[in-house]
Amino acid sequence: MSAIHMDKQFSTASYEHGGGTVRTSRVFVSHTSELASFPAGRSFVQAVLDAVARAGMSPVDMRYFVAREGQPAAYCRQQVRSCDVYVAVVGWRYGSLVPEEGISYTELEFREATNAGLPRLVFLLDRTARIPPSLVDAEMRRLTHIQLLIIDDFCLQPLDATETADFYGLIVERHRKAATVLTSNREPNEWLAMMADPLLAQSAVDRLVSTSHELIVEGDSYRRRQRPTHGQATT
Repeated sequence: MSAIHMDKQFSTASYEHGGGTVRTSRVFVSHTSELASFPAGRSFVQAVLDAVARAGMSPVDMRYFVAREGQPAAYCRQQVRSCDVYVAVVGWRYGSLVPEEGISYTELEFREATNAGLPRLVFLLDRTARIPPSLVDAEMRRLTHIQLLIIDDFCLQPLDATETADFYGLIVERHRKAATVLTSNREPNEWLAMMADPLLAQSAVDRLVSTSHELIVEGDSYRRRQRPTHGQATT
């Protein structure tokens, strides 16, 4: 899959569907979070969004909607049905799970587009593509199911696009399902500037802050208190 090939798919603003021509105005773009930042420079998702815009249509990308605590699945279905065409960009991740439904949001969107009878265009990442190991699901699945996950020194250094997407995916999948502890020398509002994608960062931090207890530790560093005194043996 390449950005060039995807652009050619949107050379016209009409699609053949059911024996007739359907004029389109809104295109639902479905994808897992990591493909919004891969490859670096111009991601596969951005290539699709650009191509849709050049065709005179309006892309609908769920990244741009704030987290909804009410009925996120119902809202997602509503957004799919409000569109004229469904486009999916699929990599090697299954995606965040829909609470109590046992499927990912990406699969939910595809099923809804199918049930609504929308024309569907799906781009699959070639299995021979050279992708970072962090874009594969295995480790993320393991971290998702840990009962208590502790992330120490969070945002001590800037997070690149892949790391930001990983953090977003992890927080979304653990939200209200498992305990997560973050330690950081920065306040939550400072984390946003440390992540590569402000939209993913805002969505992840909103979920954390809205359901967390904040403990501020003041005084001397714990490590300094543990420093051995003169003449004391060290290990």
